[in-house]
Amino acid sequence: MMPSGGIQKLKEFWNLQKAGHPAWRNHPIVSKRSFDAEHTLPLQLHGDGTPVVGIGKIWSRQLTSYTWNSLLADGWTKDSMMPSWFCFDETEAGRETTEEFFRIISWSFGCLATGVWPAADHLGAKYPASSLEARRAGSPLANGLRAIIWSLNGDAEYLVSRLGLPHYGSKKGPCGLCRCTGDDNSAETWRDCSASARWLSLGWTREAWLASAERSQSSIFCNGLTVLNVHYDYMHCKYLGSDQIGFGSILDLLVNHLMAGDSPLTNLKQCWDSIVTSYQRLGISERYRSFRKLTMFQRKKKCPKLKGRAAQIAAFGEPLLELWNQYMNPEIAVHCKIRTYLRLNIAMEKIMKECRTETAFPEPQATNFISYAFAMCNLHLELGAHFEEEGQKLFSSLPKLHLLLHTVLLCRHINPRLTWCYKGEDVQKVSRSLAASCARGLRGPAVTVKMVSKLRAAWHLRLSKVSAD
Repeated sequence: MMPSGGIQKLKEFWNLQKAGHPAWRNHPIVSKRSFDAEHTLPLQLHGDGTPVVGIGKIWSRQLTSYTWNSLLADGWTKDSMMPSWFCFDETEAGRETTEEFFRIISWSFGCLATGVWPAADHLGAKYPASSLEARRAGSPLANGLRAIIWSLNGDAEYLVSRLGLPHYGSKKGPCGLCRCTGDDNSAETWRDCSASARWLSLGWTREAWLASAERSQSSIFCNGLTVLNVHYDYMHCKYLGSDQIGFGSILDLLVNHLMAGDSPLTNLKQCWDSIVTSYQRLGISERYRSFRKLTMFQRKKKCPKLKGRAAQIAAFGEPLLELWNQYMNPEIAVHCKIRTYLRLNIAMEKIMKECRTETAFPEPQATNFISYAFAMCNLHLELGAHFEEEGQKLFSSLPKLHLLLHTVLLCRHINPRLTWCYKGEDVQKVSRSLAASCARGLRGPAVTVKMVSKLRAAWHLRLSKVSAD
């Protein structure tokens, strides 16, 4: 939980938040003079759903997992991500089950923010005087340390379905962090990705959001938490969002229009040979195993979309640029725009690697990162408009471009690596395997009870080993 830099690292983190993170201003805990930055850990609550039974079938069963972790934790993911609750979607009665969980966990983390054991339960009922809970009430809860939830994250679907944020496809208000619109004809449209976009001045403040009648009523938003603590996930917005569409569109252009092979499949095989050469020369370890089918990026009716894991897509930019340079025509403006699009993408990833150990991006990396992101998203939209005029479904616009920019704009205060979902996705694999092993002959809550009993034993063994080490 504690970072390797200890107290100094905590002070650095909170100073960076104080310097301009929108959630800091008038926060009921961190903005007070009495706030103890040296002993308060910033936490993250992550949620995500995954099928665990009948995967790929119409009768599959979906499990939502909730985990929490310290934003500054070092070491192995499975040591730092703490499972908190699991729930099969089939057992939820509307939103009430989720809301009850949020009420309990908000109370629990509220106690951790005070640093002492509580005298009453999450319903406000005082513990009986003879109980263990009453005897330890008011005593230190974590050896002098405190912690607050500073980041709420998950993929876009989770943020909508569980946290009650606006749907990213909404025309009226698709973003939870600002008052942009999805209307192309509006001055506040999210499709304006220029540095002077109107939505940049329409971000929520704490007071305005709390006063809004249309804000999320989720029980998680208490103890100082507001929508300003939501961090859109860089991994889902870029690698599993805009990059999938952009890279898929470029591959489609190559095999169907630019290359001279007998068929698109023949062209694809030639592309793969070039990609393998680039992988070897550049020393890239996160590779695709093969490109044997056009369905790797082509879809029947929609814009091309590259399949693959986030790490594979993140490492695909440089090989794709080398491939594009082989077949593009430098005399054609749109070809040059695509080359620039790929160069900007690669420049962003280089900064991500350079600053991998930083709590936030220093200058000039932060300024460059923001500039590259806005330019890349703007080019994506320009290319989409160009090909739409040509009657081709390429580089289609998607709201994740806008959500990505919100994440990028916070890079001076918090590194996107600290709030992305890679760690949560790793734990999801464990949750999926564990749930599948517990689901035989059981349903709903009985499965999660069995999961928790196994987890308690496993965590006891694991944390005992960590303490001994």
